[in-house]
Amino acid sequence: MAAISPSRLWIPIAVWRQICVQAVREWPNECLGMLVGTSSGHVRAAYELVNALAHPHRFLSEPASLFAAERRRRQEGWDLLGFYHSHPGGRPVPSHVDTDPEVNYWLDGSVVSVIVAIRSHACDSAASIREPVSELSVTATEQTPTSSGITATLGHYSLQARAFRLFPHRWEELPLALED
Repeated sequence: MAAISPSRLWIPIAVWRQICVQAVREWPNECLGMLVGTSSGHVRAAYELVNALAHPHRFLSEPASLFAAERRRRQEGWDLLGFYHSHPGGRPVPSHVDTDPEVNYWLDGSVVSVIVAIRSHACDSAASIREPVSELSVTATEQTPTSSGITATLGHYSLQARAFRLFPHRWEELPLALED
């Protein structure tokens, strides 16, 4: 997989909504996916990947879904920009696992990692999980100009995303913004 490492990432509102819906649907486990687009950093699609671990604090790309996403990327002619995953109940910053060279092989800064923190504000989180995702509405707003993340509210959930280049045991934040 050839990767492009842009200096900034723009995510269309429709793609951001797709990622938010996936994060809510897979709650309380981590979700993940591939981000593809142009070498200038404009995301054009997010391909959902299967978390083979189905775990709230770890993920492992299921090989068949990763292969299918890579095939689709090539067929559609997009550049690989990076990957995204969620941190249920966590923060939108890389964890020690995200920057561990024993676990993550994309630690050369060649791809962007978008980390989506998701929190449930429901009194009964089990009831909110049963709520149909298709009936939820997304309101996405860019954060303050001094911040480089994006946020959304989806039903009883709040989501915040930030973008990074990952290296062994460290990271560099990249500007992340929404576009129409």
